[in-house]
Amino acid sequence: MKSKCSLFEYFHLLTYKFGLGAGVGLAGSAAALVAYSYKTNKLVLDSATVLDAKRDVAWYKLEEAVTRYKTIHDFNKVTDAVQAVQDATNKAALEEIDSIRLSLRLGVGDVTLPRLGQLAAAMYVLTGIRNGVYTDQDFIFLMNYLNQLSQSVPTITKSLKDFFATVHALEYVFKELVKPSEILDPYPNVPLMISKNVPPTIFFDRVTFYHPESKSAEPQFKNLTFKMEGGTTNALVGKKGSG
Repeated sequence: MKSKCSLFEYFHLLTYKFGLGAGVGLAGSAAALVAYSYKTNKLVLDSATVLDAKRDVAWYKLEEAVTRYKTIHDFNKVTDAVQAVQDATNKAALEEIDSIRLSLRLGVGDVTLPRLGQLAAAMYVLTGIRNGVYTDQDFIFLMNYLNQLSQSVPTITKSLKDFFATVHALEYVFKELVKPSEILDPYPNVPLMISKNVPPTIFFDRVTFYHPESKSAEPQFKNLTFKMEGGTTNALVGKKGSG
């Protein structure tokens, strides 16, 4: 809050001292910084989301290899499992490197935009000195205030990024909330009958399943229909012995 008040004071003082041109120029630079922070913060968040997803895949592959080691070993798939873990880990590592590079590249703008605004204000006053409107003392006065302002820029930039991170997070939450349910109830008017101490019977009616990481366009199973009686144990087993 203090940095925001100081920023307003700088704009007001520069406008009072050097006219509307200096204050508006610096305010324009600040507006550009706000817009830049909004756009780039979205890129950083999207990059972080992709990175988290690839980390999750790498962890899933490792966890799967560990928990299903016996089956993998019995079917002579150890090399394939290790390769899958390595590939997923490499993808996550490359994505992390790209994420760091993106942050570094975008950080250049965080530094450049405020400096351009300060440079424009300095050039404005230098032009006034040339025309006899301002004096050298005015220029020294300006540079002193611009130096103080530059010390507030990192705090202001961080506040903007934190604010826009919250905005983008809320946008994501509300987008998810308005999405229709992905699980459709074909019989919405039929109540679910559950009796106490009686295990329910589960019916699968033309169920199709696609594995999210499968490279094949074919589903793992299609139009599967069967009934699981209450109190029984059932298993779906693939050709390789996986469940």
